[in-house]
This record gives sequence, structure tokens and C-alpha cells, in this order.
Amino acid sequence: MAWLQGKLFLAKTPWVFDIFKVPNQNYDLDKTLLHYGFFEKPELNVRFVPVRD
Repeated sequence: MAWLQGKLFLAKTPWVFDIFKVPNQNYDLDKTLLHYGFFEKPELNVRFVPVRD
């Protein structure tokens, strides 16, 4: 059930919200994403704004 709810959330989110990266945040995947058998991901802050018609 949780898997289904997670998939539903990921499917509906782009239709309901515009997703923006928070300004003044340095985020370079080539330099900050590390891989040691699994990914060590840097923090990425985003802002969800309701879509306007």
C-alpha cells in the first residue's frame, strides 16, 4: 500500500505544483554527487508553488 501511495504522490506532484529550486544555492551534480557503492546525495532544497490556471 505504501508503494502505491508513493507512486501516486510522485505522479500527481508535477500536475499540482510548480517545483522551483531555492535561489542562491550552489548545486553542481558533477562535483557534489559521490558514489561509494551507493549514492551520497547533497541536500537540494526546492519550493512547491501551486499551479495557476
